[in-house]
Amino acid sequence: MKIIGSRTCVPVIFRVTLSALFSALLTVVIIGAAALSQPTEKRIIGYFTSWSVYVRDYHVPDIPADMISQINYAFANIDNSAGTIILGDEYADTQKWYPGDSWHPDSLRGSFHQLQIIKANYPYVKTLISVGGWTWSTYFSNVALTEESRHIFAQSCMEFITEYTFDGVDIDWEYPVSGGLPTNITRPEDRENFTFLLEELREQLDSLETANGQEYLLTIAAPANPEIIANIEVEVIHQYLDWINIMTYDFHGPWMGPPDLVTNFNSPLYIVPEDPTPEPYHSSFNLDAAVSAYLSYDVPEGKLHPGLAFYGRGFGSVANYNNGLYADYNGPCWQGTWEAGVFDYWDIAANYQDVNGYTSYWNDDAKVPWVFNPNTGVMISYDNPASIWEKGIYINQQNLAGAMFWEFSADRDSVLLATIYDALESGATPPTVSLELTPHNPPIVIPEEGGSFDFNITAVNNTGEPQTVDFWTIAVLPDSTEIDILYAPNFTMNGNQTIDRNRTQRIPPAAPGGEYGYIGYVGDHETGEIMDSDYFSFIKEGSFFIGDYNSGWFNTGESFKRNAWESIVPSEIELYPAYPNPFNQETILSFSLQKTAKVKLVIYSVTGREIIGLYDGWKPAGVHNVKFDASNLPNGIYFVRLTSRGFHQTQKLLLIK
Repeated sequence: MKIIGSRTCVPVIFRVTLSALFSALLTVVIIGAAALSQPTEKRIIGYFTSWSVYVRDYHVPDIPADMISQINYAFANIDNSAGTIILGDEYADTQKWYPGDSWHPDSLRGSFHQLQIIKANYPYVKTLISVGGWTWSTYFSNVALTEESRHIFAQSCMEFITEYTFDGVDIDWEYPVSGGLPTNITRPEDRENFTFLLEELREQLDSLETANGQEYLLTIAAPANPEIIANIEVEVIHQYLDWINIMTYDFHGPWMGPPDLVTNFNSPLYIVPEDPTPEPYHSSFNLDAAVSAYLSYDVPEGKLHPGLAFYGRGFGSVANYNNGLYADYNGPCWQGTWEAGVFDYWDIAANYQDVNGYTSYWNDDAKVPWVFNPNTGVMISYDNPASIWEKGIYINQQNLAGAMFWEFSADRDSVLLATIYDALESGATPPTVSLELTPHNPPIVIPEEGGSFDFNITAVNNTGEPQTVDFWTIAVLPDSTEIDILYAPNFTMNGNQTIDRNRTQRIPPAAPGGEYGYIGYVGDHETGEIMDSDYFSFIKEGSFFIGDYNSGWFNTGESFKRNAWESIVPSEIELYPAYPNPFNQETILSFSLQKTAKVKLVIYSVTGREIIGLYDGWKPAGVHNVKFDASNLPNGIYFVRLTSRGFHQTQKLLLIK
């Protein structure tokens, strides 16, 4: 299980119960020490829906504008008789009253006025009017049909964005030629007419720029399905666009069609070899494949934004098989946040993630989670902070322009938005050398008289250059003390090399009973810099006799270039960043000592009141880990303070259940 996702390279562990391994263990570190006050250099584009202001009770002032760069307002409609853009919801868009609005008949109110206020307070935020969408793409084929119809429609868009002070137009035609609602008007010539329409819009936007001295943007919401991508002249249209937002979600859902014969993932990052879906869907229905498709048309990386789903898809009557994944089902479940089979992320986190009979799982190929309740037969595929972080890493690694997401109200607490913000702002990428520990035949249970288990160490050099690294492992005892085991220094890996080592770990009879953590690290052992780490757990049954349990931890097997057995002594006292942070119920606090010392580790409230004394006593030199169980504490901000021989260091913690 991967245990490090932080920009800060420190040795940390994350101990969780087996029932939560696929969710809590993979919960990503969200660096929260500094306020999110500046936008990331990467773009973060969020859709705000006009209907959010009704039962969802989410409004433009609720948008965390310090974490975004663009707001796409969904949606404007098309007047077929006039061939022009029109308001989608006149009341929500321009009439709904907010505090501070004027009642003068000529005054602008509604969400459009609130967008103007956001732009005044956050000048770097751009707003675009999004036209169409799934429901209102009915007449795109008509307005794109002739030179005259394209000119009329584009001219109406210029008047619209001028009147309501938008910074551009986002065309969400779902879809040219075929693939949308059966009631849509479609024609075979939609493919080339879409290109002509975008060309006309670009020309008129450029003229408006010249007249007003302001930059105007033209973007599209683009399909991820290769069968629909084929109906767009991608290789031509990108020259007219500032960027392309790829709708890399709804790959699968409870729709019972050929791609959806069994339960599957809404928005997988990568292909899953075990996915039983037939081709071409098996290989192409994932974010990486969709991005690769657009890159194959020579679209610059700096114009591409993969889409993130801040919602989940729920399958109903799911067979109790394979924890609900790739299982038979019968349509959408009747449950949902606002409609059957569709769940906002905040709702999933509060009511379905390891509560109410649901269990969270994680697929390490797709890099996404799901939850399943065998009693209700409901499986929900969704994204959580861990999967959003993985997609942020992908965006950075591929040097893409940023991310788009659907939509603000589904993440009303901004948990997922903060995650993608932090991932893009940090420039998080795969580690220089990645590490994976794979135990053979888990779960591992060692009898009280001692025994051994086999495991594999896999390391990958993710660069094209040679890397010289150290490998080491430790065992974390039930009382959180540590045993230093394997130390293999100065191992040189060639560029892009993968190595595998099968090892056997002996557990001595005197080892106390309980749950252990087994952690592997790769990096620079002397400086303490961690490139990557991994973790699995095992159980030791009782203690065979009283004695020295620090000896007898023999580790043998396929050798590294060189092995050495040394103790690990840090160079200074330090309190490392908690992992995870923010956290849900449990987090691990790690600190280092360069020699034996008395230490005190205390949790304080935001008012400075002592809440819990986690440790008060002597610790030997080394790196130590202490679990903070906050399951009985309310959500909020806490502080942990480490003191030792005049040294003190404090760190902020954020508890989110």
